[in-house]
Amino acid sequence: MLDMNWPVTIVAVSDNHGLEEPIVRIRQVYSKEADYFFHLGDSEFPKRMLHGYACVRGNNDYYGDLPEYLTIQIDKYKILLCHGHHDMYWRNVAPLVKRAKNMGCQIVFFGHTHIYTEIESDGIILLNPGSIRYNRDGSKPTYMIVNLYEDHIETKRMEYEMLEIRKHF
Repeated sequence: MLDMNWPVTIVAVSDNHGLEEPIVRIRQVYSKEADYFFHLGDSEFPKRMLHGYACVRGNNDYYGDLPEYLTIQIDKYKILLCHGHHDMYWRNVAPLVKRAKNMGCQIVFFGHTHIYTEIESDGIILLNPGSIRYNRDGSKPTYMIVNLYEDHIETKRMEYEMLEIRKHF
């Protein structure tokens, strides 16, 4: 096995609901620093428009070309990507934790709630970047940067500022 080059950097986004600017701009800004880009559903785009992202389908994604669940192995970390709408009712994460355990995952990235979340439940790390378009808790749009290390992980909440469109009269 090759030695891992720690940290491994992941940029996670979710719930842009048809807004293309943030997913394109985030890929451009972090193209050199990030090892992985995750999109956790409700992009409302077909897979071909999500170039460079490991993607899952959300409850508002009507194209059938995205999986409901995706697992990614990064060294010792087995990571589950999902939107979350099939595995939780509001903030009850127990079904999501159960699915992760059944799949042998230590970390779950999920979306759907439009609320930034970092919690650990029954040994499973649950991460939600919130919505890159609008958060339901009234906070600014968010995404997440995660650094995986050999013995721990670090997360960072990032606020997303939309590009200003100015009209000149």
